Amino acid sequence: MVMNDRSALRRITRELLDRIEGADLLIGIPCFNNGGTVGAVVENAATGLREFFPDQRGCIVVADGGSTVDDSREEALAAFRRSAELCPGHLVPRLNLAFALLRAGRDDEGAAALEAILELDPRDPVARARLEELRAVRVADKRGHAPRP
Repeated sequence: MVMNDRSALRRITRELLDRIEGADLLIGIPCFNNGGTVGAVVENAATGLREFFPDQRGCIVVADGGSTVDDSREEALAAFRRSAELCPGHLVPRLNLAFALLRAGRDDEGAAALEAILELDPRDPVARARLEELRAVRVADKRGHAPRP
């Protein structure tokens, strides 16, 4: 997928979209402050992919619209974790989880999720770039002169 540099999408979103190119089926689940229900939707979508399209490469993307309710964010993180568990062979749900953890300020957990992705695919460019970026920020923070990305 070719993306214009002038896209309204953030760079990380464009990179994730590039990863989805290999999927045969894509299920997009938008959510905003409804973490209490999104987990069941992810479960149903994953069950449908396994049951009705077992030979297809499916991808479930949960697009959180910037949930701000703390409970909703935790429930959304749980849904991201469940999505990664239900689709163990696909890296996009794992990337979603990693980025959600990082957005929530849980850098150590986000870094661990990125490292787990690299164990599955050492050449994954999105996980590698984000992990390197995170490490550079940590080094600069220790030196006391870098803003967070």
